[in-house]
Amino acid sequence: MGGIIMRTIAVIGLTNLGVTLARLLAATNRVDRLVLLDQDDQIAVGLAADLAASPAPHCEVVIQDPAALKAADVLVVTIGQRFLGQPDSFAQLAGNVQAIQEWRSAVTESGFSGVVLNLATPNEALTGLIQQEWQLPVQRVLGTGTITDTARLHQVVAAAVEQPTSSVIGYMLGQHDGNLVPIWSSVRVNGRSIEEPINGHSLDTAKLLVDVREEEYRVLTTVDKGSYTLCSWTLAILDVLLQNGSTVLPVAVYQPQYQCYMSFPAQITRAGVGQFWLPRLYPVEEAQLKVAATAIKTQLTAMQG
Repeated sequence: MGGIIMRTIAVIGLTNLGVTLARLLAATNRVDRLVLLDQDDQIAVGLAADLAASPAPHCEVVIQDPAALKAADVLVVTIGQRFLGQPDSFAQLAGNVQAIQEWRSAVTESGFSGVVLNLATPNEALTGLIQQEWQLPVQRVLGTGTITDTARLHQVVAAAVEQPTSSVIGYMLGQHDGNLVPIWSSVRVNGRSIEEPINGHSLDTAKLLVDVREEEYRVLTTVDKGSYTLCSWTLAILDVLLQNGSTVLPVAVYQPQYQCYMSFPAQITRAGVGQFWLPRLYPVEEAQLKVAATAIKTQLTAMQG
């Protein structure tokens, strides 16, 4: 008789984001074993007690045991600010870098062989630092990147043409929390390019980008820094990583063309990052992606220094 396959997910960094994600994982029965790690023992203990007393389907919860990483399918990184009102993501840079370095030994010595999914910011550069510090193959390290920015792009385009969000496809690439690059050549509504009028509406791409940033700002400054949106998309990525299928998503991956981690459409499978989807780019989009890559490399260099 074959052994039972346990879906094991580890979460490092029990910030508001990490706690929200852990609760959603338990409540939606997506995990059989949940490994919780934080620099503060009491937070891990408290969260485990909270999960144990909930009416949600119960998974096995392991706390503060880095050796449990050996069996983890996915290690989710949610280090960063713990409460609203603390400095923004860039002000948290030094602390995030220090945390990545402090967890290095625990990860490397555990024999972890799964996939790392980074939610912390600055996402692309920090994902690159994680890959280097934890000495893992680039195919097994990715970040959430511009997946939420892409979702908001779909949202504002749909609103502008009075169509459901599900009718919109297309990508926002580049650098989350920085040099966002909308790939207008990839955006379609019901299969039609937004370069032509849709449902009687001619779209102003400059205004659409402003609207995306305004929606992001509204969420970040009002409701828990958008943790629910990010956690929901994280669950979608984890669904792919825990199954045998594949899907193309705009996430932070190592892009050889730009020689750094950046947000780019890539095939995600149980093994991590597969092939890239190469959109047709306008010259201005190519130039903007190069600017984003330069900014990400500069951030990574500063972290390494």
